[in-house]
This record gives sequence, C-alpha cells and structure tokens, in this order.
Amino acid sequence: MPTFANTQVHMTPQTLTTTLQLNEILDLLVASSPDGSTRTRGWRGITDDLERPVISDDEGSAVPELWAADPAYQVPERVAARLVWWEKRAVENLTSGSTEAWFKDGVDVLISKTSAGYLLLWSTNDPRLIKDPTRQTVGSALDALLTALRRRDSGANISSSSVLSFNREAYLWLTNAAETKKDIGHSVTVTKIASMGTNELNGRQHLTNRLNGEVNLVRTSFLSALGSGAELGPADVEFTERGPNGRIEHTTARIIVSGGAKLLAGDSKYEALLTGVFKRLRVAERLAYRYLPLVRDGHINDANWGIAERDLLILEKQVLLVKEFRRRAKQNAQYAAWVAAGGDIDSD
Repeated sequence: MPTFANTQVHMTPQTLTTTLQLNEILDLLVASSPDGSTRTRGWRGITDDLERPVISDDEGSAVPELWAADPAYQVPERVAARLVWWEKRAVENLTSGSTEAWFKDGVDVLISKTSAGYLLLWSTNDPRLIKDPTRQTVGSALDALLTALRRRDSGANISSSSVLSFNREAYLWLTNAAETKKDIGHSVTVTKIASMGTNELNGRQHLTNRLNGEVNLVRTSFLSALGSGAELGPADVEFTERGPNGRIEHTTARIIVSGGAKLLAGDSKYEALLTGVFKRLRVAERLAYRYLPLVRDGHINDANWGIAERDLLILEKQVLLVKEFRRRAKQNAQYAAWVAAGGDIDSD
C-alpha cells in the first residue's frame, strides 16, 4: 500500500505539463471518483487509513482537496488526492484453503504549481504505478491521472524529471555543511549525515556499500571512499530549524539525486504532535518545498564551493587518510620486524 499512511514511504517527484489551472485539476479529480460496487478506480481525498491493502468495497467518502499555502515554509497551494483501485488477490483460509478476494489499494499524490509546470509528489517509487510515459509504458497511477486531465486538456503529459533534482556533488557539500554547521538558507542547518551510500569502480566491477552511523569528514571509511573517487549517495540527512514557537524541529530523509526520498518519519520531530499520515505529509512537504530546493540552489550558488575548493577538500582528506594509515601501520606489532627486513613505509 504505497500511500502516505504507510509506515514506509518512498516519495517520487515528477513534472506535469498542462494548460489546466490548479482548481481545474481539482475539479476533474473530484469528478473521477472511485466506485466500490463496480470496483472502478478513481480519486478520493488523503486520509489516515489505507496503510495496507484491505478487503473492502468501501471507496471512502473523502474527496480530493485544495490545501492552502504556508508561505513561512515555502509550502505552495496544492491539490491532495489518493487514487483508489481494486485488485483480486489470493488469500489463505484455515478452513477452505486458498481463495481469492478483492483488495482495495491506493497511492497518494500532491500537485503544486512550479515554473516548469506542476510538481507531482507521489507516495511511491513503484515503477508499475509511475513509469515515465515519455520513455516507457505508462504506469497505472499516471494513466489514471492523465485520463482524468485529458478530458479537458488532451495535451496533458508527465515526465520523470523534476525541479527537485540536484547535482551528485551536493552529497559532499552536505557533508561539509554538517561538519561546519553551515546555514544553508532560511536558518536551516544540516545537523548530521546519518548514513551514506558509496559506489566504487574496482576494475570493471562496481562495489556498492552503505556507511551506516554518522558520516563525517574524519570517519576513516568515508575518507577511504572519498579518496578513492567513489560516487556518493543516497544519503540520510537530518535538517534542523526552529519551529514557530522556537523549539528545534528535525526532518530526516534518505535523499536521492532525482529529488526523491525515503521519508524517515520516525527520526523527524516537530513542535506539533503529528502522527501517521499527517507526520509523513509534513516530512514530504518540508523536503520537497523547503529543504531540497535549498540543497539544489545552495550547492550551485555557494561562492565558497567550486571545483578548486572541492578538490582541495578531497586532497586534504586523502593526506589525512595517508597519515592515519601510516600511524596505524607503525602501531602494528610486526612493524619493527618489517622495517628491519627492508620495508619502507614511504616507498611507492
């Protein structure tokens, strides 16, 4: 069940191009409601249920809504909707054995205006639902959205690109920002990098690894990956700022270069007492409308972070790594015998 009510949410951004206004999009989704009696898919509102597929013909009474903007956090006006559909699946019965039943399933989307069209925030990364129609078979959720919108705009289309994508070099920039407690904009800081993926090319073989636990610029395993030219990401990043009443708020997610993210709601904390779908929506909205744009723009526009500064930082860490391994080598119980046998720690 890939809704925002699910405990595991992988948010995926896409771009919708259409001549329709936001209120027209809302009207078309409201008019495309699901029907449980005929098991016809359709659009309803986002509620704190449907955490997983359920055996039910109840399509729900909530309707898609237009949520108000929150300028204080750059959250725009947006349409919030849930696609509901039914699938026949096998179920095990203790008395009658294996049978089939109709399961209700769903996926959520937030739709907001951007300079490039409309930003779609899906509550899933399942390609069966959200494949890019410009290159692959249209996923069922994309098909349902386009079917509704093309009733009034036949040219409506969706692409997998989004305004939230950022340069992969931003992972190192974020690590440095966490180290220096840098304000990345709007008094937002990166408190820590809780884990980091690395992808190293060893000959013809790609070695993928994840460094769990806090990643920083003194951790040997991270310096080793950095010094060997490993590709970084995705990363678990904690963003921190003060809430409306001055209390510290934390938003944590595993972010990827496409602008997508795994929402880590359990590690995110806000002034307001939020649970379930409402907390995961808060994480998604803070990421998409506030933090990821800060990462994208902050990395690009940082006057103190260019190719030279990046290369110098990597060089400094490579030298630090050499010194650390030299120190460890000299502490090895066999070091003296190795030197006596002609070993030279400074030779190539």
